[in-house]
Amino acid sequence: MTNDSDPELFLEDLHRFLDEARAFQIMDDNLARLRLHDPDTALLTVGFLDAHCDPRLSDEQARGHEAYINAKHVQDRLDLWTSLFAGTREGRDDTT
Repeated sequence: MTNDSDPELFLEDLHRFLDEARAFQIMDDNLARLRLHDPDTALLTVGFLDAHCDPRLSDEQARGHEAYINAKHVQDRLDLWTSLFAGTREGRDDTT
């Protein structure tokens, strides 16, 4: 939560937001690549960065994630879901 009256806290919040935004952009880039060969990605209607910047989209994003994960689970292809996180700390191969 941003504290506008304390510049140091504001800057900490800003840096955290921007760090998270970078990770979400990586995930959106991964999603764009995955869309080229996985038609089930149509279930993912809200991008990671969009939901990060507009919390009103989080419910729609969560529904899409649940639908996609369920589809991949049935197909025994959860590796495609985890591929969205490659290059981020969540993907455990972050190089920064």
